[in-house]
Amino acid sequence: MSNTAKFQIPSSFDDGKTYTYNFSTDSHVLTDMASQVELDAHTSQAVAAHAASAISFTPGSGFSSTDVQAAVVEAVTDANAALAVHTGNSTTVHGLNIADVVTSSTIFSGVINGTVGATTFASDMATQTELDTHVNNTTNPHGLTIANLLTTSSTFSGDVSGTSSTLAIGPLKITTGMIAANAVTSAKLAADSVTATQIAANAVSTSELAASAVTTAKIAALNITTGLIADAAVTGVKIAGLTVATGNIADNAVTSLKIADANIGVAKLSATGTPSSSTFLRGDNTWSTPTTVTDLTGLTDVTITSPALDQVLKYNGTEWVNASASGNPYLDDLSDVVITAAATGDRLIFNRNCNGCSVIYSRNIVRLN
Repeated sequence: MSNTAKFQIPSSFDDGKTYTYNFSTDSHVLTDMASQVELDAHTSQAVAAHAASAISFTPGSGFSSTDVQAAVVEAVTDANAALAVHTGNSTTVHGLNIADVVTSSTIFSGVINGTVGATTFASDMATQTELDTHVNNTTNPHGLTIANLLTTSSTFSGDVSGTSSTLAIGPLKITTGMIAANAVTSAKLAADSVTATQIAANAVSTSELAASAVTTAKIAALNITTGLIADAAVTGVKIAGLTVATGNIADNAVTSLKIADANIGVAKLSATGTPSSSTFLRGDNTWSTPTTVTDLTGLTDVTITSPALDQVLKYNGTEWVNASASGNPYLDDLSDVVITAAATGDRLIFNRNCNGCSVIYSRNIVRLN
């Protein structure tokens, strides 16, 4: 080293740092080397003094990692894989067989008693039939009582709540499947709890209704049909005045027996024509003015041809015509008529003292002119 070697002048922040000689520059240069304090702190640090991945590792048999961190991960991975194979082996995972475990001197006791080659089942061991019976027992196979299972301090929650002495079923917990057929009697129903939605259609028959229970307020409008009314049940007092309209009366339902006398006026007749004091109702239901007839020839079914004394009207099968009388043309020609000195204004009367005479109308039957 030259006697003229230079020194770098330190600053106030370089306390504890070291000078190093630089041969190429022939000078002492301030170098950032660790102090003793820093070295002590580093060597005494127990955690993460050096990252495992920063420490080199020379791989051996079965390893390929070149740093400590990777080598540790590789070792853990291989160990987990080997353990999975081991635990998944359900046969001879340790290569053992019964001969390795049981010898001729091994003694059994309990369900199987004796030694190898001379084993017997315990005398009180259950048979398959007994096991089946026990397993299928749905009542109380172990003879337990509620006292064995519950104490006064036992509490419940869920469908039931409370303690063993105050056990209660929670609201809305009893479903249809839990109720036996015909189990709900009238005594089980609270007052006014059965509404219309709980009653099935057509379920309320006559036997379910109390006498006089169906009032007018219970019957919906237009719900009483003919089939619901007994024969002769609707009397006059049941019908309000002026309530039977034409639409309520069936065709041909009003017969002559239903009509009181003198209750059909001219206005109720369906005849054609005009009714008046000078018309009459013909058989064809027509109001007609009568034709004035002053003599026989005015009649449409009478024909008079050259009338002569003592002729009479005879019907020839088509009309009435004049013709000579035959047989008994006079009253006194009749066997039961006796005329003596007939005079104007005389009448035929019935004489009760006439032996063998037939009954003759006694008043105004024939007037002799």
